[in-house]
Amino acid sequence: MVTATRTPEPISATIRPVELIPGDVIQRSGQDSFTELLQQHANVEITANGGPGQTSGVFLRGANSAHTLVLLNGIRLNNA
Repeated sequence: MVTATRTPEPISATIRPVELIPGDVIQRSGQDSFTELLQQHANVEITANGGPGQTSGVFLRGANSAHTLVLLNGIRLNNA
């Protein structure tokens, strides 16, 4: 787990809510896109601007999408 301070920290020591989706869960989900996978989780809203490959917004608990950090293998997804 990498936190806002960019230092490793165990999930048990982070401020909640933090959700880790393991690779095997992703593979078993049967979803075609990352946004479809995220829509399966509570308090997650997705906005899509077109079809596959277009930008999407992720809103957690009604917060602004700029306040949501999504990492895939430690890489920020919303960073050009």
